[in-house]
Amino acid sequence: MTVFVDELRPWPKTKSWPYGEVAHLSASTVPELLEFARRIGLRPRWMQNDPVAHFDLTRGMYFKALAAGATQITNEAMVERVKLARSRRKRARRG
Repeated sequence: MTVFVDELRPWPKTKSWPYGEVAHLSASTVPELLEFARRIGLRPRWMQNDPVAHFDLTRGMYFKALAAGATQITNEAMVERVKLARSRRKRARRG
């Protein structure tokens, strides 16, 4: 199972995200992501699919994910994963 978490960074506080920081949890596959998320206490309904399947993480969940074995990657590496996923989707639509 390969699960990734990018770097924790400042994020504007809003009504829907009042935490001031955010990181993202993603995985090689959606089933892997959901299994890992359940193990660390994230609810499946919190998963987002745009642009790729991921969970937003608070500071506490970020450290919990790392402690549970998620691989830390840079924010830039996460952006590259998103770009690759978008490219694959476009090719799949074209046939």
